[in-house]
Amino acid sequence: MKLQSEDFIATTAVALGTGQLLVHMVDVYKRDDVSSYSYPSLLIGITGSLLWTVYQIRKGANYSAVYSAAGLIAQLYILQRLLANRKNKKISETSR
Repeated sequence: MKLQSEDFIATTAVALGTGQLLVHMVDVYKRDDVSSYSYPSLLIGITGSLLWTVYQIRKGANYSAVYSAAGLIAQLYILQRLLANRKNKKISETSR
């Protein structure tokens, strides 16, 4: 089976994007700094990633579906960290 040039481009793009996503997530995990994110931005991104994942699965675009699902998981993680930081700030403000 010969790898088509389009398949090579798609594979390379997914690998680069996934690598970038992993580096970004490790950075968020280690620094626990989500101050540059907002709820509206994350909710729009989560909705878009969810819709793209469903669409790509239905179309059989497996590479793209995996990449969109990884982005969705990353956005959900960032949302969870943002919510946790908000809760911690409220707790520290009330304990003063």
